Amino acid sequence: MKQRAVLVSAFVLMIVFVLVTVSFFSSALSAKQNTSIIIPTLTPTPTLASIPTPTPTPSPTPMPLVNGLSASLLDVASGRTLLNVNSHMHLPMWSTTKLMTALLAIERLSPDRMVTVQQAELDEVPSGMSIAFLQSNDQLSVRDLLYALLLPSGSDAAIVLAHEVSGNTASFVALMNARAGQLGLTDTHYSNPHGAAEPDHYSSAADLVKLARVAMGYPFFAQIVSTQSFHLPPTLYHHKYPWDNILNTFLQSYPGADGIKTGSNSAGDDWCMVFSAYQHGHLLIGAEMRAPSQDQVIIDAKNILDRGFTS
Repeated sequence: MKQRAVLVSAFVLMIVFVLVTVSFFSSALSAKQNTSIIIPTLTPTPTLASIPTPTPTPSPTPMPLVNGLSASLLDVASGRTLLNVNSHMHLPMWSTTKLMTALLAIERLSPDRMVTVQQAELDEVPSGMSIAFLQSNDQLSVRDLLYALLLPSGSDAAIVLAHEVSGNTASFVALMNARAGQLGLTDTHYSNPHGAAEPDHYSSAADLVKLARVAMGYPFFAQIVSTQSFHLPPTLYHHKYPWDNILNTFLQSYPGADGIKTGSNSAGDDWCMVFSAYQHGHLLIGAEMRAPSQDQVIIDAKNILDRGFTS
């Protein structure tokens, strides 16, 4: 009986040993299989929102042909207006006023006539105006005074010439307005012979071109405005006067350029220019008003002329 119990116990222990062994090898095999399985990492499919959109390169903004408020361009031979940008707008014309002053002096005085500069005339020039630095009691010819008027834009020369033509400034201004009426300058009114700011002193781009066309018809006027410098040596009758043309940058850099005149306010942020050039058998005369700087109005003049000569 005792022997039988021992055999039963041994049998039971064997069964337990077999079960434990089977369980051990089954777990080991399962662990090995699990370590050999590689779970792939899924890469998300990009959506439209996640794809960066390339930023377009902006095109450069072209510079406008006219940076002032108004402009006009005329083909003198044909009489055809090639550009009209607010050309009848009334605006200050500053020292381009001196075109009319020069025209009246040429029409009414001999270029060889001698004129004595008076101190009272020099005292009449408004403060801040451009001058030719004329000296009291100097004796100069009308020819010399016209160079002084148009090259360095001498407001002192404007007063001296006005007095020589009409006796005093007020009567000369009346003559300026009468001549403007004769020429059909319906957008123009003068209050002085030099261009100082006054409420009733204005013109338009169209009128400036019209006036310049008449003035350029006088060879002496055309010769002066195309001259780059005019230097008077000292004599027994007058001091030394070295005058250079304010328009030299334009005259020296644009093919065929032959004048004419600039003007500006004292702050230098309001410029006008009357310009002329001859190319390919065509004389073009133009004007721009209320440009922001001297450099800009000269650039605009060149671009306007380029457009005109190719049109």
